[in-house]
Amino acid sequence: MFRNLLKSMLVLFSTLFVLFGVVEIAVRIFAPQSGRTFVADPFIRTIHEKNVSVRQEREDVVALSKTNKQGFMGDDFVVGKEENAFRIAVIGDSFTEAFEVGTNNSFTALLEKGLNEKNGLLSYETYNFGISGAGSTHELLAYEHYAKPYNPDMVIWQIYLGNDLSDDLLLIDEVKGAESPNATEARTGYLRAFFSNNFHSPRFFLRKIEKIKAIYSLLARYNIVSRNQHFYDNQDKQNTYPFIYDIFNSGEKTIFTDNLSLTCKFAKEFKEKTFRDGIPLLVVLIPAKYQVLEEDWGKLLSKFPGMQEKTWDRLQPLMPIKECLGEQKIDYIDMYPIFEKIVKDGGERMYFVTDDHFNVFGHQLTAEALKAKISGAGSERDK
Repeated sequence: MFRNLLKSMLVLFSTLFVLFGVVEIAVRIFAPQSGRTFVADPFIRTIHEKNVSVRQEREDVVALSKTNKQGFMGDDFVVGKEENAFRIAVIGDSFTEAFEVGTNNSFTALLEKGLNEKNGLLSYETYNFGISGAGSTHELLAYEHYAKPYNPDMVIWQIYLGNDLSDDLLLIDEVKGAESPNATEARTGYLRAFFSNNFHSPRFFLRKIEKIKAIYSLLARYNIVSRNQHFYDNQDKQNTYPFIYDIFNSGEKTIFTDNLSLTCKFAKEFKEKTFRDGIPLLVVLIPAKYQVLEEDWGKLLSKFPGMQEKTWDRLQPLMPIKECLGEQKIDYIDMYPIFEKIVKDGGERMYFVTDDHFNVFGHQLTAEALKAKISGAGSERDK
């Protein structure tokens, strides 16, 4: 009986294996999946394709970006370092990644250049671990699995107030509730990464399934597929707007009302891990352009008329984050007052017109603020 069962199982698996092979060949011939800038990662969901160069032309910028053999932006990372080296790991989302302005114009690269211009005894190195679409959970995992092995002397964690809080919401288990997410649950697994990165057919069929909203919503609800920023959008009402802007909604209860503590939870975990490892943690808070630029906020209200009927406080998400960082004794730089002063003085804008990201000026301002903050820490080692 056992023999017959074993034989049946072998026949079944052999049949499935052959069927999968036939489907894979057919997809590769008739519907090949295009090359990707990002690939699946078993720890932080996605990572860059290794050793890729990308050239973009946008507004007044020709952006030249390149990834290294580790799958991050810039030149290859090395574990060993010189005795006088002061290595800084910069962890964040697309603002740190800086595809929009290119590798050499990112605030990470500009910070390294600026710190080394002072000609001290230290030689500064900045490693860019930014990944587009990352939230606090994935950034914490990026530290554990990718940044920490390179023995940084400091970690800079970039938090973007435009969508980092909503990125954290995407991991909530709707069955268990808001208390369930933690960094380890953000892992995607080796099996998913293996199939996604080595075969065309899984990507082909998953993309087809995700176009069927009802099926996608069901799979996303139970975290079988990754949620996107439109998962919580209300598609049934007229004059609606993307839910991410409810982070500024002060007139009614929203999905953020009870869940703002998630980012604070991860900040506490981040501080505990870096403190345990003896590495100083510095947070840089990046405001959304709608918080800084009145003109852009007005355009947003015009684009989504339903927003005009509600009450907004654009600084609302900033205050609880700053309070949390203060309670955890986490050092931080708030870029909002710096940007606000420049705008009030009639200075140039620090965000693209057609994009929510920094232009080169925005990266320069952030690098200068970080340089001023970090120079003191480096001076202590110079002595």
